[in-house]
Amino acid sequence: MVLIQVLDGPELLFSEHFACVYCGISLGEIEPRSFSFNSPHGACSACSGSAPRWRSTRPDIPDREVSLAEGAIHPYYKANNQNSYYMKLLEAVAKRYGFSMSVPVRELSDRQVTILLYGTKGERVTVEHEDRSGTAARSTRATRA
Repeated sequence: MVLIQVLDGPELLFSEHFACVYCGISLGEIEPRSFSFNSPHGACSACSGSAPRWRSTRPDIPDREVSLAEGAIHPYYKANNQNSYYMKLLEAVAKRYGFSMSVPVRELSDRQVTILLYGTKGERVTVEHEDRSGTAARSTRATRA
């Protein structure tokens, strides 16, 4: 093990044995097969990569006091980029289903929150946005969960 003191920074502790000095977990030598989904070497030790146990992940909006425009749905919100495609998609959904992006999520109806979390069940929504080159674009998209 080696402890490195970065000037005007934190101390960093490293192990030559692929081990975490804090929690004690140890890994074998890292190889490309460690990251392969179809190799038992890199597979989950509980299921050997076969995923016999499924866990339901239930989407939620953790802070319902925040508006969509303020980033209530983190994957769609990009700091300093209110013009991202996903924010424009949220705006199109809000317009289509009659709610505001600027009110706290707690003020939206159960139906509106369900649409945000699970999609529009195939109903198409038109999104107006700029593509990467700055050209105005319009796309029609079905938002399914």
